[in-house]
Amino acid sequence: MRWRVLAVVTLLALSGCTGFLSGDEPVPTVTPAPVPTDPPDTGPGAMIVPGVYADGELEPDLLADAHRDVLRETSFVWTETDNRTGRVANVTDSTMSYRTVAFANATRYYFETNGRTDRYQGRRVYYPVYNEYADGEDVYIRALSTSWAAYRYDRVTAGGSRSRFVRSATNAVERYLPVGSASIERIESNAGVRYRLTSTQPSETLAPLVEDYRVSVVVTRRGLVQNLTAMYTTERRTRSETITFTHRYTSNITDVGNVTVSSPAWLPEAHRRLANGTSLSSP
Repeated sequence: MRWRVLAVVTLLALSGCTGFLSGDEPVPTVTPAPVPTDPPDTGPGAMIVPGVYADGELEPDLLADAHRDVLRETSFVWTETDNRTGRVANVTDSTMSYRTVAFANATRYYFETNGRTDRYQGRRVYYPVYNEYADGEDVYIRALSTSWAAYRYDRVTAGGSRSRFVRSATNAVERYLPVGSASIERIESNAGVRYRLTSTQPSETLAPLVEDYRVSVVVTRRGLVQNLTAMYTTERRTRSETITFTHRYTSNITDVGNVTVSSPAWLPEAHRRLANGTSLSSP
């Protein structure tokens, strides 16, 4: 029975609370972080990128603002993964959730995830397959739930999508970067100067919840966090046992300013199912 309990708890741990197509919350107005244009000084008080000082001191809010500002003005591909391995006694089970979006602009993008939850007819519905494709003013949705056997389709009006995905891609920076200091490594390549930041100090949000924490970040001179990897352990207590989870979270930004989005293979079926302006099979 332990493996069944572990599998259920692991699945629930991966479930969020978003709807079939989440609405956008208001995005607070922020003051753009300073963007360095000249080579920075090397003194300990010099800010080498927004929110990062040469001596390793960090101001995560400034870095998150700069990251957000870069994404607001360009196309990008963002991929997030969360690998979790649960262990109770000598029994283990692993799960992996992901979200990815190829974002050209607010009316042209493709989004998919294998872990989305919704409320449908008063009960909780889990989607192991969920896709969105924006084609002009229309967003086509395909979803498969554990509560039914076939794909269902919907069509909604595009709107506010950039702020939605920029917010999601910035949440990781705000959640996983520590307030304090990090070690810094300068990286030089044909792509320009970048910096790798590493720390074993969790953020104030995570500190009471995690152990064995380590985070590594690669950031550009403008403050774009191209890669973030966080590893840590947590515990969850049931009535009879304690489950230990090992986490490996990643957030990656690629193809900045160079995104093309092709229509998915399931789009003709969505057109057929949603003919005559109707949503024949939306949840």
